[in-house]
Amino acid sequence: MIEVGGYRWLAVAVAIGAAMTTSTGRVHEATAQTPAAGRSAALGAALSHRATVAYREGRYAEAAKLYRAAYAAAPAHIDLLYGVGRAEQRAGNCDEALAAITRLEAALPVVHKLRARCARVRMACGGSAGGIALPSAVTGHDDDDHVLGIHSVVDRAVAPGGSAPPGWALPTTIGLAATGAGAWIWAAIRTVELDAQVGRLDGATAARKQRDINVISGVAVGTLSLAASGVIWMLLSGGG
Repeated sequence: MIEVGGYRWLAVAVAIGAAMTTSTGRVHEATAQTPAAGRSAALGAALSHRATVAYREGRYAEAAKLYRAAYAAAPAHIDLLYGVGRAEQRAGNCDEALAAITRLEAALPVVHKLRARCARVRMACGGSAGGIALPSAVTGHDDDDHVLGIHSVVDRAVAPGGSAPPGWALPTTIGLAATGAGAWIWAAIRTVELDAQVGRLDGATAARKQRDINVISGVAVGTLSLAASGVIWMLLSGGG
């Protein structure tokens, strides 16, 4: 058995891990998407995909309507407003196109790649680029959407089939990392203590202490490995 005094560092590690798991979980719950929000994002992704298909097939008025619906379902993806503006412009509805582009420009950072494309829509509707220097590819002929086009911009905003890590992933990973770090510290301190006591302990006591260290070291390695796996999983899931 691991001696009672030896539990102190491990108990502290577990307590810290549990506290971090609980607090992080509460923060995540406060900011996580609700099921309704998740359904809205999925609807936005599906509508965006349909809009892109319509745009590629030259059904610009239909594409504009679908992009509007996608933006209404997923308003966090302001890129969809470019879809509205570009499709409306291609459909010949410049008032609607400029309204969407103006709304998008107001939400964009001062420096953003979409500003050049917004300027292109303005130019196509008879306006000016507003002092924005347009790349040669953007000022090229109107069919270059297959190279720089709307589907390459908007589909990335809410790509169908994307998935985010579940809500418990981050707090669980943090808790595992804290517990593993605490167990590792405990094992390291006990190893130093045992080395210092060599020659003063009988064989059975030294063997028992070493066994305890090995057990806790195993706990440390296991929990830290799980935490590392969790980080890799979340990075891969979030980056899809």
